[in-house]
Amino acid sequence: MSEAKQKRKISKQGPFFIKFNGLHACVCTPHARHYLKSMLVSHAFKDQSFDKPMFDCLDEQERDFMRYCLNKCKIESRGFDSAYNAILDKYIRRLKMLQGAIQIGDDSESIAPEINSILDILYQKGVFNQAYYAQLKRSLRRPAS
Repeated sequence: MSEAKQKRKISKQGPFFIKFNGLHACVCTPHARHYLKSMLVSHAFKDQSFDKPMFDCLDEQERDFMRYCLNKCKIESRGFDSAYNAILDKYIRRLKMLQGAIQIGDDSESIAPEINSILDILYQKGVFNQAYYAQLKRSLRRPAS
């Protein structure tokens, strides 16, 4: 009986369950039979540590999924948050640079689509809520001449 318990490692934190199989982690709700699987840095869930070199090996989708898992399971990791925010910082810097170009009078037609694409990326990553996103999109619309 104890052998069966050792094979099946389950961590319940928040409303979601996380099952581990090596570096693979499965996230599911107690009522649903749906599992989301990804190659995650599973020790972040087990011993609350963070390994930057392993984080750097993850692709963008795995990083986003790991952030989703950490948020849903209510796990706080300063190391993960700072590494993830450093990735988002490049989008924020580019957005500020484009905003500065508009303020100094650059009316290039390629600026608005680039700003829209950056806003879409930041919204998808959960940087701001839907109301703020809609407000930003409305402010970018140019009045018809």
